Amino acid sequence: MSETGPAPLPGSTPVSRPTAGDLAWTAALAVVLSVLSVWVTAGAWADIFRIVQRDEEASHIMLVPAVFACLWWTNRHRLRGAAVRFPWAGTLVVAAGWGLSFYGQLTAQQVFWHLGAVVCLVGCVTAVVGVAVVLRMWQTFLVLAFLVPIPGSIRQPIALEMQAAAAWLTEQVIFLLGLPIERAGNLLVFNGVEVGIAEACNGMRMIAMLFLICYLFIFLDRLRPWVMVLLLVLSPGLAIVCNMIRLVPTVLLYGYASQDTADVFHDLLGWAMVGVAYGLLVLLVALMRWTLLPVDRPKAGKAEAAAADPWGWCRVLAGRPGRGVWVAAVLTLAVLAGAKSQVIALPSGEAAEPYHALVRDAVEGLPRTFDGWVGRDEDVPEAAVTLLRPNVIVSRSYRHEASGRRFSLLLVHCSDVRDMEGHFPPNCYPAAGWQPRGEAPFAVALPGLEVTGVAYDFAWRAAGGERGMTVMNTIMLPQGTFADGMRELRRLAGNYREHYYGAGQLQLIFDRGWTPEARERLAARVLLEIEPSVRAILFGRSDTGHPEGVHAGTRPPAGERL
Repeated sequence: MSETGPAPLPGSTPVSRPTAGDLAWTAALAVVLSVLSVWVTAGAWADIFRIVQRDEEASHIMLVPAVFACLWWTNRHRLRGAAVRFPWAGTLVVAAGWGLSFYGQLTAQQVFWHLGAVVCLVGCVTAVVGVAVVLRMWQTFLVLAFLVPIPGSIRQPIALEMQAAAAWLTEQVIFLLGLPIERAGNLLVFNGVEVGIAEACNGMRMIAMLFLICYLFIFLDRLRPWVMVLLLVLSPGLAIVCNMIRLVPTVLLYGYASQDTADVFHDLLGWAMVGVAYGLLVLLVALMRWTLLPVDRPKAGKAEAAAADPWGWCRVLAGRPGRGVWVAAVLTLAVLAGAKSQVIALPSGEAAEPYHALVRDAVEGLPRTFDGWVGRDEDVPEAAVTLLRPNVIVSRSYRHEASGRRFSLLLVHCSDVRDMEGHFPPNCYPAAGWQPRGEAPFAVALPGLEVTGVAYDFAWRAAGGERGMTVMNTIMLPQGTFADGMRELRRLAGNYREHYYGAGQLQLIFDRGWTPEARERLAARVLLEIEPSVRAILFGRSDTGHPEGVHAGTRPPAGERL
């Protein structure tokens, strides 16, 4: 690779094609530094992969490598005549990326943690090819920003609103088709089948996916800047259209076909919307061309230059790296080594494993029977398990043998605090069709411990009438305290020494037939029965100074235990 300046463009003299050997040095050095960067920031990359696996709203990330390769090949002519300049700037970019990622890791700011890992990767490539190459290919490198998942604190409020909008729009479209349909919140009832508009269907996935596809489209086609901006602005609207194209036939299929068939159709149609979205963009641009709007940019003679030297774009990458590149590579290795030493010095999650095992054993020992109440385990939806990744979870319905009254219990402990963010009554129950009707704090006194939380009232309205229920919810933190909402969880996630211990959540669910006084009396009785589990979550850590608190407290005789 030359560092002195761009090679002159060939004239009529035939130009030889660079061989694989000419590119091997540059490719090998870039790959080595990139792999080391991923190794140093492996925690962030593993977290991105985990989010992609469990969250369909982040599924567009899987397309980013393909979009990057497509944009690189399409824009390769920009490299013609480029030179390797200022490779040492790549070292500075790596240092800045690591600082960003380290800050995000310490404070649990997910977006900084992930973005810093991406910046480190770009910096390693810059240290090999120089600043000029990266700047000429800025559209290609900028697409790597799509590798950063949208944080839950930003995504969830938007997603909840979009779920409600998607349910309403789907109801209106099916109603216009002349078909009977009912809606209760975000739950649609068609042909007697309940179809919930969950997070996977709310349109957030479509918006992120279509924005990526739109980004690819505007840089594949030589469009004028105003057209690029217009398409990006219109992408949320196109996403809503695509989401409706997906949701309406899916709801109809759930009503007329088996659930397995509808599930497969739902998943396949989600990916098919990528092609539909691209087709809508093509039609929109074709319509603007048909109206004689100035859509395309002039080619400015680049075709002639490409024909004269079709391999000129890769000459900047050919040959052995110069002295400046080797110096930048060595400095980058030093920065990565220092970054890795900081990673090793950070606390790991292994220290929390004994605590997780203690909580798991305590929760799995919850009583099935007490005072005439008989419990029956309920299946936990696979989607909930995927979302929560629980250390342990128990969902149980209790029935009193004499009176026939019922209530339900859900106790979950997550090893990662962030996994608990989506599991919160104001988020979960409206998504299943229950409308919030109010909330009030509660406190239950146990021997030496006061359990606090919030009771949420919900109502279900449908053609058959209205139902109601109350969810008494408390969040238990491993520091021996209770939380009323997600703010305390996010604050805990920001403590790099504490977030490995996770958090627990207890829900006691009562129907409308229970009076507030009866609910609180039974809640106090249930909490006495499950007190070992509560204390294990609150005080089970060996480093809190309260190991004796795990089984402390006077408890009445319990019934049969697992």
